[in-house]
Amino acid sequence: MGVDSVLTMRELRRGLADVVEQVAAGGQVYAGAYRKPEVVVMSVQQYEQLSVVQERAVRSMAASMQMEGMPLSAEELDVARELAAGRIDFDEYVRRLGG
Repeated sequence: MGVDSVLTMRELRRGLADVVEQVAAGGQVYAGAYRKPEVVVMSVQQYEQLSVVQERAVRSMAASMQMEGMPLSAEELDVARELAAGRIDFDEYVRRLGG
């Protein structure tokens, strides 16, 4: 997935009404300091769809682990959700699981 253009934070603030209109029409808008993508603005519908996909990925991984005889604890499942959501990186995932 490539980022075609990135608004500065000033452009995002000044053009917020246009950004909301673009997002409501199904687009995504990237913004960040010095035009480096740091945030993405998306519709609630897009966010909810992304959340569903993330949860399915976590449940699929948990089911695979269960089938291999290595069920995940509730804590391990929470850490996997953090990884899927991008709140932690893989190294942190391994560290939290004691690896």
